[in-house]
Amino acid sequence: MIEIEPHHLYYLNPGTDVCLVSGEKQYTRRQLLAETNRTAARYFVGPGARVAILAENRPEWPVALLSAWRNKSIAVPMDAMASAEDTAYILKDSGAAILFCTEKTRESAEKAAAIAGTSPKIIDFDRDPCTWEDEENPEPMPKHEPDDLAVLVYTSGTTSAAKGCMVSFHNLEINFKSMTEEVPVWLPDQVTIALLPFHHILPLQGCLLMPLHRKGCRIVFVPNLTGPEILKAIHDNQATVFIAVPRVFQMFRDSILKKIRENPIAWLLFKFSRAVGSIRLGRILFHKVQETFGGHIRYFPTGGAALDFSIYYDLCALGFEMLPGCGMSETAPVVAFTRPGHPRKDSAGQLMDIIEGKISEEGEILLRGEGIIKGYWNKPEETAKAFDSEGWLHTGDLGRIDDEKYIFYTGRKKELIILSNGKNVPPLVIEDKIMGMSDLIAEMAVTHSGDVLHALLLPDFKVMESKRIVNISETIRQEVIAKYNQQAEPYMRILKCTFISTPLPRTRLGKLQRHKLQELIASSSDHVQKPQIPDPDTEEYAAIKALLTGDLRCENVSPDDHFEIDLGVDSMSKIELMVALNETFGADLKEADFADHPTPRKLAEFLHENRSQEAAKQAKADWKTIFRESKGLSLPSCSLTHVPMNVLSREIQNLLFKMHRSGMENIPQGPCIFVCNHQSFMDGLFVMGCFNGNVMKDTCFYASQRHVKGAFARKMAARHNVIVVDMNSDIKGSLCKLAEVLKQGRKIAIFPEGTRTHDGHLGRFKSAFAILAGTLQVPVVPVVIQGAYDVLPRGKHFPRFFREISIKILPSVMPEEGCSVKELTEKTEKTFRTELENK
Repeated sequence: MIEIEPHHLYYLNPGTDVCLVSGEKQYTRRQLLAETNRTAARYFVGPGARVAILAENRPEWPVALLSAWRNKSIAVPMDAMASAEDTAYILKDSGAAILFCTEKTRESAEKAAAIAGTSPKIIDFDRDPCTWEDEENPEPMPKHEPDDLAVLVYTSGTTSAAKGCMVSFHNLEINFKSMTEEVPVWLPDQVTIALLPFHHILPLQGCLLMPLHRKGCRIVFVPNLTGPEILKAIHDNQATVFIAVPRVFQMFRDSILKKIRENPIAWLLFKFSRAVGSIRLGRILFHKVQETFGGHIRYFPTGGAALDFSIYYDLCALGFEMLPGCGMSETAPVVAFTRPGHPRKDSAGQLMDIIEGKISEEGEILLRGEGIIKGYWNKPEETAKAFDSEGWLHTGDLGRIDDEKYIFYTGRKKELIILSNGKNVPPLVIEDKIMGMSDLIAEMAVTHSGDVLHALLLPDFKVMESKRIVNISETIRQEVIAKYNQQAEPYMRILKCTFISTPLPRTRLGKLQRHKLQELIASSSDHVQKPQIPDPDTEEYAAIKALLTGDLRCENVSPDDHFEIDLGVDSMSKIELMVALNETFGADLKEADFADHPTPRKLAEFLHENRSQEAAKQAKADWKTIFRESKGLSLPSCSLTHVPMNVLSREIQNLLFKMHRSGMENIPQGPCIFVCNHQSFMDGLFVMGCFNGNVMKDTCFYASQRHVKGAFARKMAARHNVIVVDMNSDIKGSLCKLAEVLKQGRKIAIFPEGTRTHDGHLGRFKSAFAILAGTLQVPVVPVVIQGAYDVLPRGKHFPRFFREISIKILPSVMPEEGCSVKELTEKTEKTFRTELENK
């Protein structure tokens, strides 16, 4: 047990050293104490009364807090950006008699009081400002008993009504002693930036109370919370400690690395520093980055949300030391903290000595210790649920604690996804796994749709742009989600994805608001009305919008919609749009340009700068126009070994599996498109087993570049009737090659799902085959594969032999006159579903 001197911490020392800084203004401790006394004298509500503070971070905030303690009242910090309804709840629950506010929050304060039906005395710091007059001998603060309540800190209430955590002076003091003696981070003469809002216990302690009561420490307020202003405040005040949530450090990291990438030598030095992993080396190599932050930063403590450790390692390579920690309002706030020089990957730090922790049989983290509150204000039932008879706080967090007291979180009990098969899925585990696999995703969250896992994915558009990735959703599905699913347990696989273009809903400390995810999925529907944004008054934008709403059938087009994520413009539609715009404006728009100009507004601006001034056509691109470019293209050939190799493959299949092939009489003479469902990696061989020699020679397969890697594989593909497509660079060229194959009277085979099935069920069909069939008027021949998924499912490297596999070729479907691409795609997909369901 840490011994503390009674009433030591919050007996404010009336020194003449500066303790508060806001812009050009500075205030001493003596001024703060004098102003506290004057403010406390303006109202007196007696010991135990509640004093609410609804204000942004500013020098008057500690005046309001300390004035409450001066009157032996209880402070109630509130979120200055909360809705009037949320504020009203806290006003009513706490029974606050005084309400401090500012010009920015007064309207919300008055509305909240009216909703709550209460009549607190409202004190507006802007209408009745502090004088900050100095006094030589201001009256000292009164002493409090350790068990006296200091603040009511209300939890965020993301899953239930907010609860007022009853934090005592002893809870605050024991945390302070622990963080200054056990982990020497808050040292004398520290300069701290007060960025995070004080209504949370982490910044209240770390950014206000702890530095306020250390000799020579200063608290710096940032009036305008923009990136440049924050950086300026850090630099100009020579800050030594900067406490923030992980998202802020991610912003800093991304901004710094963007500039470093522009310099090949700097980028090479960064990669070297990251490989070495030495903070000292990082400070030497990147001393200019250190100087940008004032050159005095000692630590970057962080908490409030899970930390992506790639941010930790990147900032370490730049010479900054992050100190991840974790806590709760109920622990005032510290549970665990990373000791300088002793991080552990994916851990939120080591338990503090004042905290005892253990894991329940259900995997829940239980805590006990002096820093933990006694309960919740006016909620005895909630208190009884959270604190058991032995004094253990049931945190609701899932995780583990290792032998060295490092704590690892795996999610929240309330956030567990319980599937119908009884499996419990912790979404945080999946999210951390996928986020660690790739830099293509900026944010993600896992929820469920029915009985399958559903991921919401925010692509990292800056990374996509730097890597020249055009087809974003397809790339992420194949390069990230598919790879994750291959190594995941079947019940842990992601089977549905929704791509979003705006950040996920979070609290102000960065915690994901999971209860809003289903609403976000619903709002991603094309039928949800979006806010009206004025259209740019340009010819280029008008043409783009006309094409989107007309030929491409996009709804609710807005200037800043992402073509792929918001409007659902797939790779085929981009080609159609590109050709039409080039014809209309005489431009040289290429597929890759969609990566740099991914919205109608940006594309219109690009066209305006690059159009031919003489061009003024009202052209409408169709696929016949596009396929005229197919002449003279280099097509794959059929080598002498192609037919014998496939005949040998068919005989081996007959020996190893119970093959059932039927419908070969439905193969038409002349050109056609074999449309096949995709169940396994061997599907191409199974389909070829249905063809005689002439059909084998004439049939080309359409394959993704990711399956044809290396010079040898590409050479083999070119000699064995395989057309390789790169989804991010030359889809148009590959489609033109397929069109030329059909024009020459040959056949092609396409797997329109684009990827193998994850669970044995049929996926959604893409439209390439329907575009080709409808434009060139060639028949579509459905080839239904069954049993191949059981033989070689995703993630398995060796097939299961002697199992039944059925390959059935159905009667061909001829595109009808006037049948749209969408209608032909849906009709063909329905044919497959009917056949598969009848088996």
